[in-house]
Amino acid sequence: MSESHSVNTEPKGAPGRRYFPSLARFDINFAHLMWVYDNVRADSSVLDVGCAGEMLGVLKHKRARLTGVTRTAQRARAAHVNGYDAACVTHPDRLPFPDATFDYVVSFDLLDDLTNAEARATLVEIKRVLRRGGTTLHSIARSDAILRGEWKASSVSHRPELGVDQFNFSEKQESLFRSQFAHVDLRSRDALCLSSEEFLGETDRLRLPVEEDFLDYLRNLSFRERRAFDMAMGYVYDKLNALKIETPRSDFHVFVKASDQAFGFSDDERGGRQSLFRTVNKIEAASVCLDQNENATFDEGWNGTRDVPPRARLMSERGRVRFATRGLPKKMRLDLITQMPNLRPRGITLDIFLNDVRACSFTLFRHGWLELEFVVPPSAHCAAAEGRYELEIRADRTWTPPRSSDGGGGSDALPRDGNRLSVAVCNLEVEVVS
Repeated sequence: MSESHSVNTEPKGAPGRRYFPSLARFDINFAHLMWVYDNVRADSSVLDVGCAGEMLGVLKHKRARLTGVTRTAQRARAAHVNGYDAACVTHPDRLPFPDATFDYVVSFDLLDDLTNAEARATLVEIKRVLRRGGTTLHSIARSDAILRGEWKASSVSHRPELGVDQFNFSEKQESLFRSQFAHVDLRSRDALCLSSEEFLGETDRLRLPVEEDFLDYLRNLSFRERRAFDMAMGYVYDKLNALKIETPRSDFHVFVKASDQAFGFSDDERGGRQSLFRTVNKIEAASVCLDQNENATFDEGWNGTRDVPPRARLMSERGRVRFATRGLPKKMRLDLITQMPNLRPRGITLDIFLNDVRACSFTLFRHGWLELEFVVPPSAHCAAAEGRYELEIRADRTWTPPRSSDGGGGSDALPRDGNRLSVAVCNLEVEVVS
């Protein structure tokens, strides 16, 4: 490290608002998240079983008290980083909480990874920790159950055009939930509204009858073009819900809501989404995050966001951020990470400039989140015109993640679209003195 700055490998906890751009409400990849957001009352207590990609921190916009349980310490730590009030490691059918603790219990893609016995035991535990009148919300993938071929012949209908025996997921899931809860509501997410990655993955695995030229079109989209596609699909899905249009039940995903009391709470609470759209209009506070500030402009050097929260912007060889301040920037802070392989023999060197003045320079030789803080060089103020600044980060090399043909990838996956990447950056803050 060639110049003075501090690095902390344990990022501070932060509310979901720092990692959830308001446009994500139209991203089909977040359809399950927005469905949960719409169905959770403000000021309630929520248990996230499986930690849901740690993205339920967005419920902090509704002042929810958020607890997570997961099977790995790494995901529990990620939940803390993303604003959860508490997180612990345990199996979902052994929840370490007293009876009647939570208003809501939520899971994403959890039950379809469990055996029938495990799923039943988990629902028993969920019912135990729910308060009277509480609700449990689940997003469940259907195709995984089909592919595993776990279900009995009496529960499937043959679909020769797909080359698989398709499990009638709705009936089986309803039966499981109705054995525990008096009121169950199912909502399907139609194949019409899949993301580009899901569309390619499900088509390849299930051999869906889709025109090859359309598949070639999807495969050749850039990251930005896929992002636009996913936004369009999300907008369509949002409007279908708003118009109460029923989608087919023989679908890829199903949303399940269950309770012992009749649902007196509207499925559509879009009025509560207004808090997601708020941005900081002017940099007037002592310390302000630039990630979603409308006075901050990110140039073409930024490709998009990682799937793993904190949802950080991906940088290629260099990325610039232009912003304006009222007062002089004193310090700047940011969190960054790289997934570039083989760092030990050769690290990745980063140079950070403010108004073309070098602020710091260092080399990363290990993976993991780093919290970086540096003092703004006095000479950078001299180069500022009318309080305008340009932060630039330069990497000495980039890496192209290998392409994926299955459209999948774990929760740590980067976009497999051929873009050259170096680091991912989030939580970019400037500390200003008047």
